[in-house]
Amino acid sequence: MKKTPLHEPVRKIRTRRTISPEEKRRVTIYLRGPKVDGLYSERVKLQEAISRFYGTKRKWTFNFDDRIFTCDLTAKEIEDLKKNTDIIEKVVEHKEDEVEIMITYPYPDFDPDNENIDWGVSAINAPTAWDAGYTGKGIKLAIIDTGVAYNHIDLKDRYIAGYNAITGSDDPLDDHGHGTWCAGIACASANDIGYKGVAPEVDLYAVKVLSAQGYGTWADVAAGIDWATQQGVDVISMSLGGTQPDETVENACANAWARGIVIVVAAGNNGPGMDTVTYPAKYSSCMAVAAIDYQKYVAYFSSRGAEVEIAAPGVGVTGCWPGKHLDMYGDGQHFVGDYWYWANGTCLTGDTEIYTPSGPKQIKDIKEGDEVFCFDKGQL
Repeated sequence: MKKTPLHEPVRKIRTRRTISPEEKRRVTIYLRGPKVDGLYSERVKLQEAISRFYGTKRKWTFNFDDRIFTCDLTAKEIEDLKKNTDIIEKVVEHKEDEVEIMITYPYPDFDPDNENIDWGVSAINAPTAWDAGYTGKGIKLAIIDTGVAYNHIDLKDRYIAGYNAITGSDDPLDDHGHGTWCAGIACASANDIGYKGVAPEVDLYAVKVLSAQGYGTWADVAAGIDWATQQGVDVISMSLGGTQPDETVENACANAWARGIVIVVAAGNNGPGMDTVTYPAKYSSCMAVAAIDYQKYVAYFSSRGAEVEIAAPGVGVTGCWPGKHLDMYGDGQHFVGDYWYWANGTCLTGDTEIYTPSGPKQIKDIKEGDEVFCFDKGQL
């Protein structure tokens, strides 16, 4: 059935909630002392003791630097903790909406009696890769977002494990929808139902860092990246962003990249002006992905800038939705990272190479100006 494309993304308009001084908010705390790789038990005990003193719990200690941890404190407690300069280097207070997603859409038309292929999947020639045996099998993908509806009929066979950075639990159930949508684009199963994702045999790791309202803190994003790194994933996909940088997120991304993980991030929805790429896409450890439309032109809303490395479908795209057997449909630069996943998952099944006219290369070795191809017959 023919779908009528939506041409303009709908941004949620909301008023920032005022947090009272007595209300706890997420903070990142940096302890003094030498850096130790991995988790140093005595330092973690100190972090737990500090948290207990203020009637809270340690949320996360970063594996790449065990001096850094997160917890929740009130404004008064933050100021009190800062006075302990002998053990505290700094305390970073986070706003609850410093990173976010912004759009939702109505149900699409589809053929309920057959498996559907979204236009974006066809545009990147993913079916040709499937025919050649490249389905994402053996590749570990982490979707860091609002969580994933891991019991969705198109995702339950892909789901391996998850983490909820907001609650500190192992339940990343999506209470918003955006993360499930992104996961469906990337890896909805080939089960003759709904829509088939780009890499329908990938192993899916779900990380919830954004709330039911679609926003969250950099502290939780950093923790989510660190968790995914510890799981040994091959690819991290983040369809989220914020306008301000964060040191811990940058370090978490750099650590993941150093361990061989490809980090794919939506460039942002702040176009059409130049130099509008958001964080963490701006970081050199991340691959910033812009959005294209049906005609393969850059979408008007897509962020632009020197950091953008590639573009992928981001207008009128379809993915899974929580609580529904099938899918949702709409525009959004947020989803292009999941299409660029074809080069990080589907094409890279069984090895970690992407093909160029001069021969196969590691994806991290692709340079500006290189011609890249993957799905032309006879070239896989």
